[in-house]
Amino acid sequence: MVQSRRAASPSPYLLLVLPPLLWSGNFVIGRAMRDAFEPVPLTFWRWILAGVVLAPFALALTWRHRAVIARYPLLLIALGVTGVGWFHLSVYYGLQTSTAINAGLLMATGPMMIAALSWMAYGEALSLRYLAGLLLSLAGATVVIARGDAAALLALEINEGDIWLFGAAMLWAVYSVLLKRRPPELPPLALLFITIVVGAISLAPLFVWQSGFALGFEPGIETLGTLLYVSLLASLLAYQFWNRGVREAGPSRAGLYMYLMPFFSAVLSVIALGEPIAPFHVVGGGLIFGGIALAVMRRRPAAAAVTASAGA
Repeated sequence: MVQSRRAASPSPYLLLVLPPLLWSGNFVIGRAMRDAFEPVPLTFWRWILAGVVLAPFALALTWRHRAVIARYPLLLIALGVTGVGWFHLSVYYGLQTSTAINAGLLMATGPMMIAALSWMAYGEALSLRYLAGLLLSLAGATVVIARGDAAALLALEINEGDIWLFGAAMLWAVYSVLLKRRPPELPPLALLFITIVVGAISLAPLFVWQSGFALGFEPGIETLGTLLYVSLLASLLAYQFWNRGVREAGPSRAGLYMYLMPFFSAVLSVIALGEPIAPFHVVGGGLIFGGIALAVMRRRPAAAAVTASAGA
């Protein structure tokens, strides 16, 4: 019975494709709506709405596990501040002034940071296969971000937004690595809810200081639609998939999927803006997917192969 349930459960490697897809839309919206939203109100209301929607399903569950939560206060606060509250705030501040190329390249440092922190914190071995896949995916992401133009990489200039985005990549790496220490007895839904609450609380003083008790944005179809997308899809759904992927695949392997973000952003531009598919889309996407496949595939132990052949 247990084996049949596991067989019916989607692979974490398939689920990990979805968060970068949803977050790519978040990046596109963040740039498009930067005049309608200041970073603090957008981040604050994003998580308030996500928490309100999740509360009917998670509040009682979280309360039943309050003893577990009380045993891990610092870990849960760190998860809520780094991965929920201040990661997205840093991203939105960065998108105010950073260029698309700079933003893509800086966020592409995230998987390398996750791998390095996993090695330092847990002694997680980084095999040659994994490192080769990491570099291959990084090369593919760079091809897509630079749109196949090497000259664009040579003309890069650093601005204030880039500092925010580099900080965001660091925060996300810390969050992803800390997820490995999550309390195993705390259900995923309760973990997500408590980190959302912590993240929103960490943003509240800054929101009140900037906006007082006003909304901080002009209500309208576009602004409310933006909040619905970033709260429901790019927050609740994406975080559930990401947290599960990190739990089952490990932070280093899960981190590789962040390289899909520039590829999905390019695909969204093709679909939404009618941009033509260019060779760099195909080459870059192939390198990214090939690198991920190389890194996450586990070599079958020789002993297992011998046993199987003997049994035959």
